Amino acid sequence: VTNDQLPRIVAYDTSGKLLTEFSKPGFQTVGRPTIDGFGNFVLAEFVGEEESEIWRIPLKGKGPAMMLSVINKGKGDANPAFEMGSGQIWMNMSGTWMFYDLASAQTSRIDVKHLMDGLPNGSKVLEVRPSPSIPKQVAVSVMLPGADQLKWVMVWDRQSGLVSRVSPPGANCDTVDWSRDGRYVFFRSEQIDSGRITMQAVKPTGGYLAEIAVIKDAGH
Repeated sequence: VTNDQLPRIVAYDTSGKLLTEFSKPGFQTVGRPTIDGFGNFVLAEFVGEEESEIWRIPLKGKGPAMMLSVINKGKGDANPAFEMGSGQIWMNMSGTWMFYDLASAQTSRIDVKHLMDGLPNGSKVLEVRPSPSIPKQVAVSVMLPGADQLKWVMVWDRQSGLVSRVSPPGANCDTVDWSRDGRYVFFRSEQIDSGRITMQAVKPTGGYLAEIAVIKDAGH
């Protein structure tokens, strides 16, 4: 949640009970948050004028909120996400995707070469969301270069190197995530011709797309 004065993270459980409300005075906006596979923590990037901060925020009394990293000139595109098991997080640091080890606070570069194979030069990885149940499987959104800046959603098997596009043609797709059991990939889909925006679900192997919500109808 961001208003004119104070960006903050607000989390509720499925019954509507408030789990946490966390704010950072002096910051301007907050990036897209994500929750770990156990539902214990939220990750989010708080963006200031000169730098941004990555924070891990507890949901169930798992200790105090903790600042994990500072990004110089951060823009809200770090898109941090928990690796399966929550021992590491992924985040975009100035255009390079990195692992951050929660135990040692050390970082290491993620090799996205296989992910980018076959995509046009200049393509960018916008988001990563590791599966909560399938080791080495990651849902990603990418932006292709060019005037249209098309956005695709793909599933990347880091063990085999296989990358499969799961989003439909004729749509820009992003805001990717998984169902809690890892059986489905969710994403936002905007049809290029009509402007209709929906939330879609698909199996990580691709195939039939299920429309689960309409955000904006065509022509509205």
